[in-house]
Amino acid sequence: MRFGEKLVEAAKRVAQAELGVDVKIGENLGYIEYPELLAAGERGWPIGMVFEATIDSGLLSESDYGEPVQCFKQVPENTIPSQASFFKNYLLTIY
Repeated sequence: MRFGEKLVEAAKRVAQAELGVDVKIGENLGYIEYPELLAAGERGWPIGMVFEATIDSGLLSESDYGEPVQCFKQVPENTIPSQASFFKNYLLTIY
């Protein structure tokens, strides 16, 4: 997040920057804490906010931030452990 930026605006900005899409932000599904990133040298206490979102415009595309974009219904094996735990628990509630 940027100083003074609202959570929803940050989520929209990140979706555009990292996925190439404009999104409508829905429910806040929770947050993820990343102790493994702290152990790997991240500064501060890394967290991620998780929102439900729907694509308003654009097509999912990769960016300079990481791996090609993929959609999934089961959590991929190479997912960061804290994210994997969150998404496995979330997927159990919707399937």
